[in-house]
Amino acid sequence: MPDYYEGMRIISFADNSTNPWGWHVFGNWDMHECLAPKYWHNYSGIWPSSSGLSVKHVSELLIYSMEGASDVFFDNSVTLTEGYFSLTAYNSGTGYSVNNLTPLGALDAAATAGAFGYNVTDKKYQSMGILMLDDIRDYKYNKSGSDKWA
Repeated sequence: MPDYYEGMRIISFADNSTNPWGWHVFGNWDMHECLAPKYWHNYSGIWPSSSGLSVKHVSELLIYSMEGASDVFFDNSVTLTEGYFSLTAYNSGTGYSVNNLTPLGALDAAATAGAFGYNVTDKKYQSMGILMLDDIRDYKYNKSGSDKWA
């Protein structure tokens, strides 16, 4: 386990048709099925744990779509530097200081360089300590779950 605690946690959402509750839960079996064994995180030494994935530094942020041609709105590289940037959660108006060397820092650098906007919500910040991306440019979060863009 790495000795850093500031890195963003990787959260994966699984297909909700494979469990009786209809939850988008990415569990140990999902990790077993989708990741090569060298990427499994084993807390117990036997079973992989999907909660052991973290990232400290980001070198690229790639967003792919399985639905036809992609609408590319940034195709370049950005340089991330030590430090923090400020953002405001659109749902609450609360301001946050976010580390540049995170996936959200990479997105902010790309948004600044590519002149596109994005919206972050803090609806899970108090309970889980996370900020969540809802919208990028004109791609809006769809609560019904019928549209997927990232």
